[in-house]
Amino acid sequence: MEIVCTGCGKRYTIRDEKIPTKGTAYLSCPQCGEKIEIKPPKPIKTPEPAFNRSDNGPDQYNEPEFFEPGVKTALIYCPQEEAKLEANKALKQLNFIVREIKNASDIEGRFRYNTFDLVLLFQNGPDPEDSLKGIHNFLNNLEPERRKKVFVVYFHLSGNRYNGLQAFSYSVDMTLNPLDLGSLADLLPKALTQKEFRYKIFEECRAELAASAL
Repeated sequence: MEIVCTGCGKRYTIRDEKIPTKGTAYLSCPQCGEKIEIKPPKPIKTPEPAFNRSDNGPDQYNEPEFFEPGVKTALIYCPQEEAKLEANKALKQLNFIVREIKNASDIEGRFRYNTFDLVLLFQNGPDPEDSLKGIHNFLNNLEPERRKKVFVVYFHLSGNRYNGLQAFSYSVDMTLNPLDLGSLADLLPKALTQKEFRYKIFEECRAELAASAL
């Protein structure tokens, strides 16, 4: 440990074992006679780990995330890294804020404070894995009024974007083949507009029926 005399500025080095562990010791400066105060060094505090603020946003369990009104939000479940990167690129091109999910607990945490506009689900192989089943089951059990606000796209090897019956059987809004990923930025705006138009007509018809029943 290095100490400095406050009287003449002379510097001295003291071995660590000579430094007091408690209280204060004094040393007379050999050069000017000034008393030099020697205190034990302050302990170094280890900084607490911060929340992970990567592109995937705050920790959904410890720090809820809120979005400005009108912001487009999306969730992605995709075990394949290359496909995930390509999907992220397409969604950011469409000005979506994108968050990644890995299991049912993740999507439950995300939906605790927000309703996401879009969810992309990628089936890795011929059969869905347990984590995908859990996410899919969560979406299927959302309240109807909340579920209709979420556009769900399901990617799998037999996906056919022209087959509405297939999408209905999967309880999603659209089924796609992984080969469609390159066209995602073109396909999504049209599909989202079509869904909005269908629900607009549905709500108008429901309002007319309610009015006629009065």
